[in-house]
Amino acid sequence: QFMFNEAQKKLGRTIGYDGQSTLLMIHDSYGLPVEVLLMLIEYCVSIGKNSIAYISKAAKTWSEKEIDSIEKADEQIQTLRRCDGTWKKLCELTGISTPRPTASQSSYLSRWTNELKFDIDMIYLAYEEMANHTEKISFPYMNKVLQNWYDSGIKTPADVEEAKTQRTAEKTKPVKKQPGNGYEASYDIDEFNRRSDTAPLVYKKKSDNN
Repeated sequence: QFMFNEAQKKLGRTIGYDGQSTLLMIHDSYGLPVEVLLMLIEYCVSIGKNSIAYISKAAKTWSEKEIDSIEKADEQIQTLRRCDGTWKKLCELTGISTPRPTASQSSYLSRWTNELKFDIDMIYLAYEEMANHTEKISFPYMNKVLQNWYDSGIKTPADVEEAKTQRTAEKTKPVKKQPGNGYEASYDIDEFNRRSDTAPLVYKKKSDNN
């Protein structure tokens, strides 16, 4: 009864039989303690997702992640809020009109910000790299770009520019070419001819086998 009453207060409406059954299922089957479930409801309401169906789906995710304490719930909510903030900034920079990221996009955002420790500037640069190669928004493509930067020790926009400069320099670096076909020789042909003219000839006796 306490769970029902508190949930109704947070949702701002009366919960019917179906809603009560769902909350009981979340508590009994998913194993979320009452206080954790109430924290989840409060977060969902704060982002405008106050349907029982959405709360149930989010609760299943929390159960799979073993978020079964107030401390874990608070950490998860902070992570989600960081992702929400990153998404809003990304939308402002790119013109994306979707108000909220999908579950998959949220997972990528969480990884980029919490695991790889990239800020919005780097995520935006990854978005630009993606936009230069594909017309549709592809978070998997952005993830490959950011993972490559992370593995290469590229952490800032300045590092990205430096890496691009190095790649450009390597592409424009003269290639040593062979003589006679328009290629530059890797040795001094004049020096070779000079030594050939002055060096004494040495004769070696052939072996019986030759």
